[in-house]
Amino acid sequence: MTSNAIEMVGALHDATVREFNLFNNENGERALRMRLRCDVDCGYDDWNGKTIEILFVDPLIVHGELFGHCRGDDSFDSWGPASSNRLIYQLGRMKDIGIPTPVHLVELLFHSGSIFEVACNEIRIDIV
Repeated sequence: MTSNAIEMVGALHDATVREFNLFNNENGERALRMRLRCDVDCGYDDWNGKTIEILFVDPLIVHGELFGHCRGDDSFDSWGPASSNRLIYQLGRMKDIGIPTPVHLVELLFHSGSIFEVACNEIRIDIV
């Protein structure tokens, strides 16, 4: 992961969600991409008023509920450790067949009520 940005994800609270998708990059890596537009006074000077891209590289598991009932842009609420029964069960099944548990287990919450859990070994956070 780039720099110490993971410690600063709290500054993304209320950032506008610009993009959220799963894609394959030119290197053949699959990644879940989230782009957020930060407030001009988000609390982390390097990100004030900028667009931040978070890549969850080669995710093993992505669980989620996407609610589309809101009009206009959604906003990011919080990021924390993922620990749902569903995720733990799936990780256990993977471990049983020899697939190790990824380093990062992350829960993403949005103001719309949408929620995602991501299990991956690498997270990249950059200004775009």
